[in-house]
Amino acid sequence: MKNTQVLKFTIIALAVVYIVFGFLKVIDKSAVKDMVLTLVPFMKNGYWFQVLGIFEIVLGVALVVKKTRLYAATGIILHLLFIFLVSIFGGAVIYSAITFLTLQGEFVVKNLVLIAAALHIVASEWKGKKLPTINWRFE
Repeated sequence: MKNTQVLKFTIIALAVVYIVFGFLKVIDKSAVKDMVLTLVPFMKNGYWFQVLGIFEIVLGVALVVKKTRLYAATGIILHLLFIFLVSIFGGAVIYSAITFLTLQGEFVVKNLVLIAAALHIVASEWKGKKLPTINWRFE
């Protein structure tokens, strides 16, 4: 299998995950709703959980479009890093005295694979492009 085929599969797989999980949030059928609402209490008010679902769908669709792929992959990385930061304070929702991680905690840890996939996409999109630089000299 060529690298381009692996990359295409990675893009499609990650897009499907984001679109499906986002859609489940929009239709209020997501298995992670209780965990998310426990970890991010402000989402209990209004339609924030559905807005998160729409955001995930947009990221998934944008990942398939070549012009927006780099931004979508970067957004996915930031989204998943936010989940990790929030889960650090998850307490009993994430951590267990018996098994170390709860089922929800394992769900969060598997996001490392999704981050790796998004990083692979970002790296391939930046390949051959000049990276932005900052002039740190104060003149």
